[in-house]
Amino acid sequence: MYLKDITLGIDFSNTIVHNDSDGNKVAYPRALEVITECCLRCHNVYIISKVNEQQRERALRWLEESGFHEKTGLPKDNVFFCGARNQKGIIARKLRVNCFIDDMPEVMSYIDTSVYRILYCPAPIEVQKFNMRHIHTVYEWSKIEKILFEGNI
Repeated sequence: MYLKDITLGIDFSNTIVHNDSDGNKVAYPRALEVITECCLRCHNVYIISKVNEQQRERALRWLEESGFHEKTGLPKDNVFFCGARNQKGIIARKLRVNCFIDDMPEVMSYIDTSVYRILYCPAPIEVQKFNMRHIHTVYEWSKIEKILFEGNI
């Protein structure tokens, strides 16, 4: 698959950002740089995240206060929230996502198997529980960068 043909879906919490030791949301190393490059080179990029109302408000505040949209080029209209993990698969299908990055194996079980799926820092017990096959597991955004930009899809 060519990079220009990729429609990328990315989870937000524990994929793009995590809580630091003080409980503040911070981006994972290289996450913003890779997302910026994806926004320039991919067909489309979306955030698709399962949140409750409080998490939604915090996520939107972080996106705004961090200057995420300005830094990465990801349009505000390309952020989608839902209330249940299985809804992420429905949203991804409607948006014609063909590559998806998430930290939850359960979510990947709702994503079409035709979609190139990348698990980011999943809990090992969850990987065993969902017996994920044909999914790349990575622990650094630099590995995602390599998969996407070096034609490993």
